[in-house]
Amino acid sequence: MKSFNISIEHNCPQCGAPVSLEETDRLFACPFCRVKSFLPENGYFRYVLPCPDPAPGQPDVYFPYWRFKGTLCSSNPAETVYRFIDISHQGTKSDIFPVSLGFRTQALKLKFALPETPGIFIKPELSPDDLVGIAEKRFSVKKSGTPLLQSFIGDTTSIIYSPFHVKEKLWDAVLNKPVSGLLPGDFNLDIFRTGKPDWTIDFVPAICPDCGWDLTGESDSLILLCKNCDSAWQPAGKKIGKINFGHILEPGEDILFLPF
Repeated sequence: MKSFNISIEHNCPQCGAPVSLEETDRLFACPFCRVKSFLPENGYFRYVLPCPDPAPGQPDVYFPYWRFKGTLCSSNPAETVYRFIDISHQGTKSDIFPVSLGFRTQALKLKFALPETPGIFIKPELSPDDLVGIAEKRFSVKKSGTPLLQSFIGDTTSIIYSPFHVKEKLWDAVLNKPVSGLLPGDFNLDIFRTGKPDWTIDFVPAICPDCGWDLTGESDSLILLCKNCDSAWQPAGKKIGKINFGHILEPGEDILFLPF
């Protein structure tokens, strides 16, 4: 299964200009005001699938889906096999809502699910570990009588909320079409635990606290460097903290040091 990065629409925290991010982006440079900001992960990210414009009214409910992305490493005495895994699965068990999101996250730009996002949000009951267990069962390549070691490497987990209308049938608000038969007469959204996403986006200015210089790094860097005062910084919450670092001594010139 091919692995891909989802795209997210957001606004620059400095000037408010619309920008597009990939899910792996942490260091963000606004193309309009040129201000650099860092996006701390703060647990796992929460996203919402947007409705088409114009949409037939506000969605009645947002249903949660866990998304898991990583590499499944399977090793036996003969070989080691690596397989990219990128799946979505219900965050809460339901016979009414679709089991997965399919491939729509490839075609749509998502938005962050924030406390101010309007709508009713169903809370996920399954945990990230539950999703890993589902992925292990689905993609297991164990053979009878063969010792095999399996492990997920570099996995990324997030929640994606998908909008629905609840009428006589369940309607997908993205596709604007029914995805179920007639709903049972006693069907009620009150059977689910609901609540606003208790999660916020807090961009941290990418400025060195010691000297005021711009911090540098790749878009997916977890550690930022100040080339002016030779310091290294790691975002923590709404601030950045200084960390110790060193390098392996090596004689010679034109040596490129790679960070780990």
